[in-house]
Amino acid sequence: MTDSTQNVTSDARRRRRASAWQRMLHSPMFYPLLGFIAVFILMAILNDRFLDYNNLVNVAQQGSVIGIIAVGMTFAIFTGGIDLSVGPVMALSGTIMAGLMISGWPAPATIIAGLCVGGLFGAFNGFCVAFGRMPPIIVTLATMGAAHGLGLLYTGGYPISGLPQWFSWFGRGEVFGLEAPILIMLLDQWADRGDCWPGDHIPFDEQPAQHW
Repeated sequence: MTDSTQNVTSDARRRRRASAWQRMLHSPMFYPLLGFIAVFILMAILNDRFLDYNNLVNVAQQGSVIGIIAVGMTFAIFTGGIDLSVGPVMALSGTIMAGLMISGWPAPATIIAGLCVGGLFGAFNGFCVAFGRMPPIIVTLATMGAAHGLGLLYTGGYPISGLPQWFSWFGRGEVFGLEAPILIMLLDQWADRGDCWPGDHIPFDEQPAQHW
């Protein structure tokens, strides 16, 4: 009786392990994660300084902006859409915010203005897709060009300089030894988890690409 019970328990454990392995293989995150690990190992082999602390921090800092944008893009894709305008809209928002800063606007007002620019583009994209029944790839392709053109028109093609010193903290500051952009990226990704608001209010689409 004891041997039979042990065999049943052993079979159940094997089935659970096999089921977990199958779920992992069919997860959309498995192969991107596998590719990331392979590239990480390859870079560590090719360059003996790749695993240095300063280099890893530099890589994370450079990827933090993309990581923040990727959170919003992930939700757009998981809900059955796509957004091609994220880059130009981010650039336009930052450009307007920087321009208002050097014009003498108060810091809170410039930040709100930049957020409003991004929010207006997002609201327009969402309205056209949700109520206009237009394909997301077409709508965001149009707003991508519009944001890019408005950014060039606003700056005249020249960089904006002379920003206040405190603003550099968001790119170079540290909190308990952790670079500010990396911390902001981690907080953004934590806040948008599936079990945390607003992540638990997102209706996911099982086959998102079919709506593009």
